[in-house]
This record gives sequence, C-alpha cells and structure tokens, in this order.
Amino acid sequence: MDRTVQLLLESGYGRPEDHGVLLLLGAEWSWVNTCKYLLEAADTNPFHQNDDAETALHIAIKTYSEYSDLAYDDSERRNPFCERQARICEALLKAGGAKLAHAPDKKGNVPFQMACKLGWIEAVTPMIQYGADYHQFQPPMGDTSSSWGHWAVWSAISHYDASDVPIIRHFGERGERFNSRNAAGLAPVHDAFHPSVDCNTASPILETLQALAEAGADITATTVESNETILHLFAKFCFIEDEDKALRIVQFAVERDIDIMARDKDGRTAFDVSEDQFRTNCRYSPQVLKALEKVAMTSPAGLYTK
Repeated sequence: MDRTVQLLLESGYGRPEDHGVLLLLGAEWSWVNTCKYLLEAADTNPFHQNDDAETALHIAIKTYSEYSDLAYDDSERRNPFCERQARICEALLKAGGAKLAHAPDKKGNVPFQMACKLGWIEAVTPMIQYGADYHQFQPPMGDTSSSWGHWAVWSAISHYDASDVPIIRHFGERGERFNSRNAAGLAPVHDAFHPSVDCNTASPILETLQALAEAGADITATTVESNETILHLFAKFCFIEDEDKALRIVQFAVERDIDIMARDKDGRTAFDVSEDQFRTNCRYSPQVLKALEKVAMTSPAGLYTK
C-alpha cells in the first residue's frame, strides 16, 4: 500500500492541500516511502497538525508505542514495523529539526519526551543529532515541578522490562547527573520508589539505581521534607516477594555509603518503616524487612538492634 500511494502521488494524484493529511496517515500506517516522498519531493509541511495539535512525529511515536507494547523483549522491538517508524521519524526530523521534536500537542506532549519515555533510543538519537535538548524540558500538563530527570526515572521504573533504563545511561554519557530537586524536595533517585507506581518484583528498581549511579547521581541524597534515604522509601513503597532481589537493592544502597541505621525526621529507621508497613498493609511482603536485617547484621555501620 505504501508504494502504491507513493506512485499515485508521483503521478499527480492528490491535491497539495491534502498532503499534510496524507503525511499524518503515513506516520500512522508506517508508510515510509510515502512520508519520504511527501517531505522531500512534495515539500509537505512537517508541522501539519490534526485536531489535537499532533504532528506526524507525535503519531509516528504513538504508533511505535503500540507496536512495542506487543513485544515481549528488546529483540521484538526491532521488528520491521518498529524499524519503519524509526525511519519515518528520521525523515520528519530532517525536515523539521529540533523545533519539531519540541512541538507540544494540545495536552502538552512533546515528541522528544515521548520517545524518551518509551526508551526508544533509535528515535532519541536522531532527535539529539538534529538539535533536540533535554534541558528544554516541557512537563506534561498538570506537572509543573518535575525536571526531565524526574520524569525519565519515573518512566523507567513504571515499565516492567527495564526498556527505559538505557535512556538514563544515554543522557548520563552526555553529562546529565540527575541531581535536580523538584518542588517537593525530591531528587530523581527518589522517583525510583515512586508512590504512584506499583513497585514490585517485576519493577526494574536495581537497574534504574545502577544507571543513575553510573550517571553520577547522588544515591545518598535524602528527601528535604522527611530526611528519608532511599532505604526508607524502599521500605515504604515497595512490595517485593523475591528476597534475593530485595537483598541486592539493600546491598547496593549500603555499598554506596547509605547508613542503614539512618533516621528520618520522625526518628525512624528503614527497619521501623518496614515493620510499620508489615503491621498495617495487607499487601506488604516481609522480604524487604528480611533483606534489611540480613544486610545490617554484616554492615560495618553496626549491628541492627531493637
């Protein structure tokens, strides 16, 4: 179908005023040849929008998201449809540059951030090459306090296959340190235990923390309001049934100089928080508490005592 539409356009079918609509359709239906012809030969405006102020770049990324949601692993994200969407994105960026990558739709969604949220390196890389800048962060409507770093970490932790973690590494290699604070006094590392995300055994918590540490994030940062370490947050928000995974997260924190006996503003340690959760939350798993106790018994910071 893609080739047929391209041939019809080359033969003079279709009014020039309809080319913008065809570009949107091409982005949705993975018509690489049609999109490239419209942009390169027909000089179609890459900023043409639908009623929701979405450009073809928005639509290409949304279509990729639908394909990637059906994939079981990273190799399946390299299927022909996903590859076609990447080629369409590159053609659009060649025509529209960084301005197109940063153009918001009616809901405030920006293509560059949409691609970052999906962990789609194949789209993010050309966006950067054409001048997209993550420092020009435009938070989605309703979220005016978080930086790009917060949003990237929240996005990574909300996916069960760690598909977004490479984005953190990608920007870490480009100088981002992920240490900014939002209006609530939280650093991106705190969003690895975001209360609105069901942090469980499948969540890539450890992978996200490792990527942040590699990027230079301050893993020891405490929350401004409550003076909580990431171990307090881990004990408060995570429901992990895999004791080995819980143990590795606690060990990771202690190895990076987080005091396992540190107290929050109410004088509670991570143990206290974990015990409170175990008593009051029917969903809470004892594995986090067991992991804290096991590490504390061998920690140079001192033995855990009641």
